[in-house]
Amino acid sequence: MFLKTNELTRNGQTIFLFELSALQRIQYLEYLKNIEAIEEGDFQKAMAVTVETGAYVVAMSLWHGHTLKGTLKEGAVAEYVKIQQEVLSTWPLELIAEADFRVKQLSGMLPLPDEEDVAIDTTAPGDDTEPVSAEKSLPVS
Repeated sequence: MFLKTNELTRNGQTIFLFELSALQRIQYLEYLKNIEAIEEGDFQKAMAVTVETGAYVVAMSLWHGHTLKGTLKEGAVAEYVKIQQEVLSTWPLELIAEADFRVKQLSGMLPLPDEEDVAIDTTAPGDDTEPVSAEKSLPVS
C-alpha cells in the first residue's frame, strides 16, 4: 500500500491513521457537497456539521485498517458511515478534532503555513491611518 500512516496515541491506546486515497478525497468532496446549507448564526448546526465531517474524515482514514473494510454489500461509503457513527459515539471531541487534522495533513488537504499568512493585518479596509507605536514620535521639521 502506498498510503502514508500516522500513529495517534491516547490513554495508552494507539490508533493508526491512514492518508486518504485519491478516490476517498473525491468522495469526501461529494460528502461535503451533500451537507445541508447552514443558515448564518446557526452555531449549533455549524458545530454539529463540523464534528460530523471531522468524524467522516477519520472514518475514511480508519477504514483502511478496519475489520469492516469490504464487508458491506452497499460498498465503502456505507462502511465509512458505520465507522463514522462508531467514532461519534465512542471518541471525545478533542480526539476527533486531532485525528481529523492529522488525516488532512497526511493527505495534503491543508495548505502549508506561509510566513505571510502568519502575519495578521489589523487595519480595516480603507483605513489610511498611520500605525500606532509605543515609541515617542519625532517632531516634523
